[in-house]
Amino acid sequence: MSSFFNPIGLTGENAFGLRSGDFFPGEQAGTALRRISSLLELGGIGVLVGEPGMGKSTLLDNLIRERVDPNQYRPVRVDFTNLSAGGFLRQLVFALGEKPRRSKSDVVHQLGSLWNCLAQKVFLAVDEADHLGQEALDDLRLLTNQSRGLVLLLAGQPGLRDLLRSPLQQPLAQRVVCRAVLRGWTLVETQSWLSQRLKRMEAPAHFMDVDAMEAVYHYAKGNPRVVNQTMTQCLIWMVMEGHKRLDLECFKRSLNALEA
Repeated sequence: MSSFFNPIGLTGENAFGLRSGDFFPGEQAGTALRRISSLLELGGIGVLVGEPGMGKSTLLDNLIRERVDPNQYRPVRVDFTNLSAGGFLRQLVFALGEKPRRSKSDVVHQLGSLWNCLAQKVFLAVDEADHLGQEALDDLRLLTNQSRGLVLLLAGQPGLRDLLRSPLQQPLAQRVVCRAVLRGWTLVETQSWLSQRLKRMEAPAHFMDVDAMEAVYHYAKGNPRVVNQTMTQCLIWMVMEGHKRLDLECFKRSLNALEA
C-alpha cells in the first residue's frame, strides 16, 4: 500500500485532489471555460456561477494561467470580498502593487489612473463575488465605465445570480456579455478523474472497483471537492486498517467509520 499511497503527501485540504497546475475539464467545466475565455475577446463583464466545490476557483486559476495573454492583459485576482465597498477598492489598489489613498473617492480616481496608465488591459477576476455588497457592485460597474480596457469577471455561488437580478443591479446586469454555470461531474467524468489520479499516484492495476467508483459518485453527487475529500479520507482509513484494494464493501466500511 505504501508504494502508491505516499505520493498523495497527506498535506493540504485535499491530498487526493487537485494540485497546482491541475485542471480536469469535464463537459460543464470545458463549456464554462470556453464561454468565459470569450470575454477576453469581447471585453465587458462576465459571470461564472456554481455551487460550493464545483471548481470555480480552479477554473479561474486555469483561465489566468493558460488563457490570459500577459502581453495583452494584466491579470488581477481578488478573493476576499467580505469587506466594505471602500475596503474592497483598497484591496484592488494593493493587488496592483500600490498603496491606497485615504478617502474612497481618492481611491476610485487612483484605480482609474492606474488602470489607464498600464500598457495592457486589465483582467479583473473577483472570486466569491456573491459576498459583495450593493455598493461594491455599483463601484465595479462605475469603474468599468471609467477605466479604458477593464474586463471584469464575477465568480460566485448562486446567490450572485440573485444579486444581479435585483432591480438595483440592472445597470450592471445589462452589461454582462457572457455567463457560465458550473455543475457537478457525470458518472463517466468521475470515473475518469478517479482513474487518472490513481494512475498518477502509481496505484496498482485494478486497485479500485468500478462499483466503488460509482458509489463515490453517488455519495458526492458529482461534486468534485466532495469526491476528492471522500477519496482522501477513504485512502487514509485504508492505510490505517491495512486494506490494499478499494472495492464497494471497503468503501462502505470506510464511510461508516468516518461518519461514526
